[in-house]
Amino acid sequence: TAAAGRPGTPGGSAATATGGTVAPTGALARLERQGDHRWLVVNMPPEKAWPILLDFWPSVGLAVEKSDPAAGVMETVWAENKAKLDQGIIRQTLGRFLGSVYSTGEQDRYRARLERTEKGMSEIFISHRGMVEVFTSTAHDRTAWQPRPPDPELEAEMLQRLLVRFDSSAAKAGPAVTAAAGPASGAATATGAAAATPERAY
Repeated sequence: TAAAGRPGTPGGSAATATGGTVAPTGALARLERQGDHRWLVVNMPPEKAWPILLDFWPSVGLAVEKSDPAAGVMETVWAENKAKLDQGIIRQTLGRFLGSVYSTGEQDRYRARLERTEKGMSEIFISHRGMVEVFTSTAHDRTAWQPRPPDPELEAEMLQRLLVRFDSSAAKAGPAVTAAAGPASGAATATGAAAATPERAY
């Protein structure tokens, strides 16, 4: 279910019934949290973290629309949230068929911001924007897209997936990369910005 896909407490390592872990702290990256704000700390400089971040989005089905390495900002295209697809409900409400997939009536896009810490590591912030399709006529024959509130759970899920991606990249590169990066454990980040409430990118 969708709830099962939500990440647990960042940095935690609670064991599951199958012997796995929930939201583990990685060897190369870790999740930080302050209140409702979450971000990723990666033990590599931004110039090395950027290509991994760029390759991450297509791996979760999202194309990159904007990529600005100088500003450290990356933005995906708007994409349909197929996790919420329920053809029975869609037939009753929208009654619309697009190709071979029914529309969910919701779209999401993500914005990632990468910053360098004082110790040369990377901090990655991900923010979500959503749109919902609503009827604009009583006859239900016209629709329009309207903004919907950002979803912190979707942001947390993407950060958790990105953590796994960084650790997977480190594993493929070999133990020398992980050793050079150093352990990712620890609660404090390298900059004073982590002690303050991170600003939402939108």
